[in-house]
Amino acid sequence: MKVLFFLFMVVLLCCKSNEGVEANSDKINSDQFSSQDLKKIIHNGQRKYKDELDGKVAFSLGDFINDRTISDQPPIFKAIKNELGDNYLIFRHFTGGAHCCSVTEILFEDKDSGDYIFILEYSKDGDLMDITYPLDYFSYNNYFYSSYAASLTLNCSSDINPVYSLFRKSVTKEYEGDKEVYMNCFKKYLLENNIPELNSEMQDNGERELILNSINLLHLTSVSLDELLDIYISHTNNFRDKERLWLEMLDLIEDKDKSLIERHKKILNSKIATNESREIDKLYYQYKDLDSESFVTSAGEIYFDNSNFQFIFLPESDKVAYIRIGKTQSTERSEIIESFLDESVDVKINNGYKLHESKEEKTKYGTYKRTEYRKGDLYINTYLEHERVQGTYNSTSFLYTYYVELGSLNRRQKFIDSQYSLKLGIDIYNYIIILIINYDQKNVLICRTSFEFY
Repeated sequence: MKVLFFLFMVVLLCCKSNEGVEANSDKINSDQFSSQDLKKIIHNGQRKYKDELDGKVAFSLGDFINDRTISDQPPIFKAIKNELGDNYLIFRHFTGGAHCCSVTEILFEDKDSGDYIFILEYSKDGDLMDITYPLDYFSYNNYFYSSYAASLTLNCSSDINPVYSLFRKSVTKEYEGDKEVYMNCFKKYLLENNIPELNSEMQDNGERELILNSINLLHLTSVSLDELLDIYISHTNNFRDKERLWLEMLDLIEDKDKSLIERHKKILNSKIATNESREIDKLYYQYKDLDSESFVTSAGEIYFDNSNFQFIFLPESDKVAYIRIGKTQSTERSEIIESFLDESVDVKINNGYKLHESKEEKTKYGTYKRTEYRKGDLYINTYLEHERVQGTYNSTSFLYTYYVELGSLNRRQKFIDSQYSLKLGIDIYNYIIILIINYDQKNVLICRTSFEFY
């Protein structure tokens, strides 16, 4: 629900003049009191407010404001009315300290008594900022394994901003921004940036703090902590405190179910060791938005456009099973193609990949060769097929189909199993029924009913 707000005059409060503000404007303006305004408010502050959390003890608004003035810096004030006619007073005051902190307090006017009732208080790290609506309440965790100066933020096209909206005597949590864009941005960051080991002072360069704040933000947009744990395990590199870090972050994440902790400990123990498929996700994010790519081989440079990249996903998932880079019926020089395939494998061999299979067979019009190298759950395939074609004036030429395939053995098998079970299950059933129909029309209904019942 979109709520419209406008500035209203609080009875017996003498506020700033309306200079520079249109008389009938619906805009919400943030007003900061001057010393002169503050004296007027204190002098006229006979209106009471009640703090329901403190036995409904009543204070004057003048005392309320005066108590929240630090070093002659008065609180920031906003008075708003929503479309239901509810009146609110919002105060924000500085608590003192270097870059810390501000406290925001929200008061709701009881229409029967005229008293303002305290409904919410929250604090944020940082300097005193103007009040804007909806109310930005998220406070980033600072100094989490890093200095204040080392704090990092995601460079995303859409940020996530959790906010409070006001409704009667309560607040509702909402958020501004595109959750999916931010989620993909977070995944991309994890794949492209290794989390370093902690230094001798038990600090990094801001990476752990960024992960904590990003996970907290996403959880406040209703992304489950189970899903976020899966992203954390599969998208981050293995480092010494990976398991402990997640459990530490879990303690600092808002609105969590405490029963998650023991369950997540078990998940972490079983999954962190099998994190090799992260490399495939990393390659996907590297290639998915490219218009073209080239490789310099010992025989010359070879070029690929985005149509030469194929990404195979697990059914109903954003996880890549494998990636193919190659062409069909290419007329490129065979020397360049073979150099591309061989040198791709050489790099993997130097990284510890071992030969699993090498196969060469004849086809109807030529031959093909396929090799596969493996390292743990990861593999690389190379495929080269050539066929001889007849041209004009009895000339002949060769067409080449080739690719390099990079993937996860576990994900590839899941893709194969899921694909056939999803696509062939119904087809096989229909095929059996058709055979029965063709065999004996009289017995179709008996057989079909029996088959379906089973």
